[in-house]
Amino acid sequence: MRNIKNINIPPVFFLLSIVFAALFVLLLSLHPVDAIYLGTCEGYISNMSGSMVSGATVTVNVQGCSGDGCSASTTSDSNGYYVVANLNLPAGGTVSVTATKDSASGSSTGTADSNQAAYVNITLCVPPSSPTLTLKPNDTHDINQTFTFGWTSGSDSNGFPIHDVFTIGPNVTNATSPINISGSNISYGTHNWNVKTCNAGCCSDPSSDSFSIYNNAPSAPNLTFVNNTCTSPVTFTWHSVSVDGDGDACYDQFKLDGNISNETSPVERSFDSIEQHTWAVRTCDSLSCSDWSTDSFIFCKCQTTAATTTTTVTKRVGGGGGVLYKKQGYELSIQAPSYVYISNSSKSYFFVYVSFKSFVDRNFSISLNNETYNNLLENIEPNITFSKIKSDQELKFKFRISLSKSSSISNSILPIRLLKPLDFNLTINDPNKNEMITRDLKINIKQTSLVTQEKKFYIMFFILFVLLGSYLLYMILKSIIYSVKFNSKFGKKIR
Repeated sequence: MRNIKNINIPPVFFLLSIVFAALFVLLLSLHPVDAIYLGTCEGYISNMSGSMVSGATVTVNVQGCSGDGCSASTTSDSNGYYVVANLNLPAGGTVSVTATKDSASGSSTGTADSNQAAYVNITLCVPPSSPTLTLKPNDTHDINQTFTFGWTSGSDSNGFPIHDVFTIGPNVTNATSPINISGSNISYGTHNWNVKTCNAGCCSDPSSDSFSIYNNAPSAPNLTFVNNTCTSPVTFTWHSVSVDGDGDACYDQFKLDGNISNETSPVERSFDSIEQHTWAVRTCDSLSCSDWSTDSFIFCKCQTTAATTTTTVTKRVGGGGGVLYKKQGYELSIQAPSYVYISNSSKSYFFVYVSFKSFVDRNFSISLNNETYNNLLENIEPNITFSKIKSDQELKFKFRISLSKSSSISNSILPIRLLKPLDFNLTINDPNKNEMITRDLKINIKQTSLVTQEKKFYIMFFILFVLLGSYLLYMILKSIIYSVKFNSKFGKKIR
C-alpha cells in the first residue's frame, strides 16, 4: 500500500484554495456587522398650552457625526415621552432634536452627560398666518423721497398674542404698519424686505418684496480716431452727452497712456519721441461712468535717412533653432524651439528669445505675428513692444506663445503625431532709419495622446489578468502532465 505522505497535491489545487479564501474574506468585508452605540436621547413633547402631545414624530441628529448611529427617529407615546437609543453620541456631544405633528413643529438642542445621555424637551408651536403686503415701494431713480412700507398682520388660529417683525436688508425690528424710511437712509441698489407675524413660540412664513433705486450709467462717447502721425501737438476730439437718460448732469474723463483727467473736447497734447500711445474717454454722472471708448496711434519724428546696406546673412551653428543675422548697423539673434508638443488634455506654451544689438542709436518697435492653424495658437505676449537703443547696446526680448488644447484635432492611435508647423513673422520697424527688418520663423508642432488615469488602470488590470491567466494555464498543464506521468509509472509498478 502506498504511503499517503508521499502523495503530492497538484499546485493548481493549492492556488485555487487561496483564491476561494480571498473571496470569502471579501464577502465578509462587504457585509460588516452593525456597530452598537451607547448614546441615548430622551424627553417630552408638549404644546404651547402645556399639554403633552402623543404621536409626534421626533428626529434626533448628532452634531458633527457621520456614518452609523448619527441620526434616528421615533414617535412620542401617550404621555408625550420619547427615547432614542444606539446613538454615536459621546459624553459632551450635542444633539439637535426636531418634532412635528400636523401643522405644529418645534426644535431644540441638548448636550450629553457623562453617561452619554441627552435630555431634550420640545414645545410644539402652530405658526400664525402670513401677513398681506399692502404698500410696496416701486423702482425709482429718485432717492430724495420717503419710502413707505405697509401690510395687514396675519392671525393666530389658537388665539395667542401676535406681533410683526419687519426686515429690510440686514435690519430686523418689531414694527407695526406702516413704516416710513427716508431716502437718506437707503442707498442705490436693490433692496429686499419682508414681514412675518409671530406668536411667543414661532413665526409665519415671511411675505416678501423688493424694489430698486437705480442709476443708469451715461452712454459711452464717440471718438474721432487719431491716425499715426509725425506732427506734434496731436488733437483729440470726441462727442459725448451733457445729460444722461436719467436726467443727471455729465462730465468727461480723458485718459492718455494711463493718466486720467477731467476734460472737454477737444484736447491737445505734445509728443517728442517715437512711441505707441493709447487714449480713451468715458462719460460720468455723479454715481457711475460709461465704458471707456479707446483708440491708439504711433507718433514718430519725420526725417529722411538712407537705409542701411545689407551684408551677408550667416546662421549660427547650434541647436534650439538659434539663428544669427548680421547686417550693417545691427545684429539680430533668434532663439526658438525646434519642436513643441501639445496634447488634448492641457494647454502648453513656449518662448521665443530675441537679441537685438545696434551699432547706431535707434527708436524702434518689435513685434511677432503669426498664421494660425486649427485654432492651436491662443495668444502671443507681448504682441508688440516699443523700445529705444543706444549705439553698441544689446537688448533682449522674450515672447511667450500660448497654445490651446488640441481637442479640435481628430484623435490618432499614435502616441505622437506631427502636425502642420506654425509660421511666425518677426518684424523690427525703425521709422527714423526708414528701415524694416523682417524674419520668418517656423515652429514644428507634435501632438501627443496622453493616457488618462482611468485608462492606465484598465491597461494595468488587463496586463495583470493576462499574467494571472497565463500562470493558471501553466499550472494546470503542469499538473496534467505530472498526473499522466505519475499514473503511467504507478501502473507499470502494479503490473
